[in-house]
Amino acid sequence: MDGMEIINSFNKETLYEFSEAIPVLNDEIYMIFKVDIISIEKSPSKSKIDKLKELIKPENKDKSFISHLDIEPIAYLLKTIIDNEYDYQIESIDEKYDSFIEENKNKLLEQFLAQYK
Repeated sequence: MDGMEIINSFNKETLYEFSEAIPVLNDEIYMIFKVDIISIEKSPSKSKIDKLKELIKPENKDKSFISHLDIEPIAYLLKTIIDNEYDYQIESIDEKYDSFIEENKNKLLEQFLAQYK
């Protein structure tokens, strides 16, 4: 097996997850994290955070192997209430994620609303 075959045998997935609410006066802030998982012997594309939690349980160490797990905060979501309606703003916390956040703002907001209904 050459180097490229070894690299291609790894399964890679990037997930975007939200923290619990951080209350600030009448608003709530949620951190958005980019989670990169590289694993062997188990496809990482199952069901987001439940899959991650399942992978890292000690009793599942024989079923999967995570060779790399990288968690990085990339943005925040500010949830405010204006005239009895919620307003959501998503902003990157580092300029290297500005273009990603601009392109994926609606997708991230949909994911957030589905998760926190």
